Amino acid sequence: MATAVVRSRSPSPSLSEHGSSSEGSVTLSTYTPPPTTATTTTTTETSTEPFTKKLHLSSVEVESDDDSWSTASEFYDNPQPTLLYPPKSFPRHPGLSGAFSIDIDQLSDALTQLAKTPLLDPDEIFPWMHEFPPMHKTSYFVSLNEAEDEDSCDVIPPESLRSIMLLKAGNDLSKCKLKGTVDVCEIIDESMVRFRSDAEMIEGRIRHFKLQTQKFANVSDIIIYGDDDTTSFQLDNLAARIIDCQRHVNSKLPRTKSEYCRFNTFILTTSFQDVCQSHPELVYIDAAQNLTPHAIDMVDIEKRQISLVATPSQIAPNVWISSMMPPPYGHPFPDNKPYNVYIDTQEVVEFPEKTILEEEIRKLRTETGYVSIVQFPGSAETSKLPVSGRRDSLIEMCGWIHQVSTSDDCRKSKEENDDAVMLPGGKLHTAAGNLRVVVNCLDGYSEISLLAVAYVMFIYGLPLHEALVYLHKDKNRDFYLQSSDVKFLHNIQLDLITKGRRTLGEAMPESLPASPSWVESLETCLPSRITPYMYLGNLKHANQPKLLKAMGITRILGVGEPVSWLQHEIDEWGIHNMMLVRDVGDNGLDSLYDHFERALDFIEHGRKNGMITFVHCRVGVSRSATVCIAEIMATQGLNLPEAL
Repeated sequence: MATAVVRSRSPSPSLSEHGSSSEGSVTLSTYTPPPTTATTTTTTETSTEPFTKKLHLSSVEVESDDDSWSTASEFYDNPQPTLLYPPKSFPRHPGLSGAFSIDIDQLSDALTQLAKTPLLDPDEIFPWMHEFPPMHKTSYFVSLNEAEDEDSCDVIPPESLRSIMLLKAGNDLSKCKLKGTVDVCEIIDESMVRFRSDAEMIEGRIRHFKLQTQKFANVSDIIIYGDDDTTSFQLDNLAARIIDCQRHVNSKLPRTKSEYCRFNTFILTTSFQDVCQSHPELVYIDAAQNLTPHAIDMVDIEKRQISLVATPSQIAPNVWISSMMPPPYGHPFPDNKPYNVYIDTQEVVEFPEKTILEEEIRKLRTETGYVSIVQFPGSAETSKLPVSGRRDSLIEMCGWIHQVSTSDDCRKSKEENDDAVMLPGGKLHTAAGNLRVVVNCLDGYSEISLLAVAYVMFIYGLPLHEALVYLHKDKNRDFYLQSSDVKFLHNIQLDLITKGRRTLGEAMPESLPASPSWVESLETCLPSRITPYMYLGNLKHANQPKLLKAMGITRILGVGEPVSWLQHEIDEWGIHNMMLVRDVGDNGLDSLYDHFERALDFIEHGRKNGMITFVHCRVGVSRSATVCIAEIMATQGLNLPEAL
């Protein structure tokens, strides 16, 4: 997608302008009490030390003149100038009416100016970007109800919106690619004389990200370039098609007094080889098809972040959980000793049959240096077995892991204990002593969770709620257990623990203590640990204070969604450890900008006092995640892609 940094009417206010009630203190929001007397919601806090951390959305503050943006007619009579508009300083491209020539220095300056321009107010930009009916008609020159034809809403942009889009003639983006280049096919096709507007719209959603490249084509000056193999015909042909599309756009806009069109097409005259030498910071992929040091490779960044989360964790004697990512993202063996048994958990495999496990035991006993690889389902829900079959297979696998991970023959004979998990006996021979077992999946986080949690329950005799907290808190391991697997493990926990105790020759429990209420309410396992002092989750998590306490969380920040706690729960936590950001609905229009500083102050106050803050909204993926992203950007000095 093209970079879209847009011009605003007035300078964006700094965060420091909001949230302070007096010098040296920060007043935090108050929860609104619910209408019943049985429950109460959250309140205020005053910090004795102001937290002055500032979230920088732009590297340079750019001022603009309010008077120049007074009305739509003024805007179009006198469009705000940029380095590309009006294009009077650029020569007409020879042989092609409507196109201009631009060199790499001029393009670099224009991109720099755009990057320093304040972002447009979300109230103006969001509805247009996502085809959402405007709540404020002043955000549009033509509202949806007043559109003259069916594609007007695709063309008429919010006032003051302007961007730059890069296209490559020939559209070979595997080499010689500049940063921000858009696939030509995303915005036009061979039969069109206008920009595409056919991205899929999903009914009921207010966010349609697939629309955005197509829509920004309508508000961009477009730069066309090629590589050293691109012909002038390819450049001119693509430019001519873009000019036709822009003429259609300009025909829908109010006429200007300028002799120039509102948006224009430019052809880069600098060779790609010269671009690499003079402006390497603009190059994403070089002529040899290599990413440059200046490229932001989101796939690579994501893999490296997953690698950090998925470092090998020992969850029991000789048993680890880890990722199976290849170098450079994988991890060395613990203690530099290789694993002997790999349990590869995947989404679409079945539980291994008993005969397969028996054969692996035989090979491990008799073949020197044998490495066992066994596949196992990442979720019990994907199995075709009945529930009883899934239960028996999972318990059998736990017994098998225990058998191969210990050199002591602690297995009883079938005659001694008919209920024990029985597999062929005999010690396992390996030069390293005990066999080392790793349960892995690609990300080391998701598919491993069912077996990892079950094995902890089996080997340590822990009920589900204690096993979850043990892995997360004591073993410092993040994982993701699907809601169906939470219910499955909860239903079979007595069987798991009983068989585990019998296999180990230990006393069996007559019953289990009652599970806390939060276990059955879990839909997405536990809240997500973002940093050691900040967790992210949803409203259901937030309404389980005992769960939060069990995880070591002692402060709660609600973003637009109040909790419903009993009064004694509020008293136990302390009203000063609870905060609500008010009037921020999940509608894409309510801005969080003015709330960032107060929210980040609240999180920082907890961090300084060694306390963990839980941040939530309703679902835990948009509003609360935005606050967590802002916290990462502010404290770690990261830009938005890096923080994501």
